[in-house]
Amino acid sequence: MSEFQKTDNLRKSLDNSHDRPSQIKILSEYILDHMKATKPASSKSTREILDVYKSLRDVYPDFIPDIPDNTFIVLLSKVSGEQNSRINCPGRKQGYYLEQLVEKIEKIESTEEKCGEEQQAIRVEQAIREKDLYFKLKQWLFEKDFDRVSDTSTLKTNGKWGNPDIVGLKIEDIYGRPDIEITTIEAKLTNDNWEEWIFEAVAHTRFANRSYFAFIYPEDLVNKLDSTELKLYAEHFRIGVLILVVTGEDYIKIKSRQPANIDFDNIKVVEYFQAPFNQTHIKFRKKFLHALDILDLKRLYAFGEELN
Repeated sequence: MSEFQKTDNLRKSLDNSHDRPSQIKILSEYILDHMKATKPASSKSTREILDVYKSLRDVYPDFIPDIPDNTFIVLLSKVSGEQNSRINCPGRKQGYYLEQLVEKIEKIESTEEKCGEEQQAIRVEQAIREKDLYFKLKQWLFEKDFDRVSDTSTLKTNGKWGNPDIVGLKIEDIYGRPDIEITTIEAKLTNDNWEEWIFEAVAHTRFANRSYFAFIYPEDLVNKLDSTELKLYAEHFRIGVLILVVTGEDYIKIKSRQPANIDFDNIKVVEYFQAPFNQTHIKFRKKFLHALDILDLKRLYAFGEELN
């Protein structure tokens, strides 16, 4: 085994960490970096990581903590699933590797904090916009057998948080009278401020039978998405969550607001949490349909687009 490098930084990190999960995270990141496990193809098994840990402890017993095997194995699995952990596990019994994308995202977020308002405005102007996502979301609704679908993001007639980005209508003719199921989607480029943004989708449940909150996320990190609280919000407020899955490279472009030449055909829409059906009050539904300028059957069947 080659000589260990940069142990001074490792010592300092461990000196500042006193709980087991943090120690195992620090040690495992160091070991995987030492083993050059930076891609799924170079993943290392738990046993390989443990063997290097034991060798490391033999060489530096003065500052490497003594951790039982079972504790190391259980906590390594736990920390690898944390959203901000560089340690990734592609699947059961597929080993561990360092996900470089997490480090790149952290650097972008750090740069964002230092970037002036004028620079940010220029970058936003050049970057892709939420509106660029609407085609994929409309396509997803058509795949779910919606009859009429429309971009309603510029609608201003339904008050604050009453104007969804996308609206889909399912129309069933019951003895000559239409029964309309309304589904709305609120789309964001990232999930950075989801605790705030999600309430736009929640607000739509007063008139929508199903409401979704949608955001972009990198394919390689979907399994690390910290979904516990997100799921609690979705279940409590009775909304669904859609993830527009992109490559890590495309996500970095979007996150850093770079001019992005993205192949939108490669974006996958994943129904992360299904929206439950809400029985809304007829007055709210009628007010919303009027805001869409759906005042009679003719305008109902002419609303938005239909699948050709």
